[in-house]
Amino acid sequence: MTLQGPKWNVFTGYHIGWTVTVDSEEVYTFVSEGAGFEFLERCVDGQWYRLKSSQKYFPLGSMECEMGGEGSAGSGSLSGSIVQKYAYYGTRLEAGTYRVALEMHAKDGTAHYLAAEFEIE
Repeated sequence: MTLQGPKWNVFTGYHIGWTVTVDSEEVYTFVSEGAGFEFLERCVDGQWYRLKSSQKYFPLGSMECEMGGEGSAGSGSLSGSIVQKYAYYGTRLEAGTYRVALEMHAKDGTAHYLAAEFEIE
């Protein structure tokens, strides 16, 4: 996973773009139901904490995307972004180390996570 940003806007807070590139023969599924599959987390004293959204369920419908599998290694990608205000994280972040975490599931239902860090000064 790679990140673009964060870019600051006084009205919407930070905008953090992300891209996941497939390089696996295993199939993984990203599922967005209610709260979604992308999260913003902060590191405090070496421990990661998921930031709470001010909204439990997002107004968008559900989405499911499968990636990987035989013959697809290196040929696909999934992109998205977190816009702080519209992801219901407010418009301010304290200085520190953060990361975007994406939750995906293997065929057997096991959750796996991708994460990429960034700094807020």
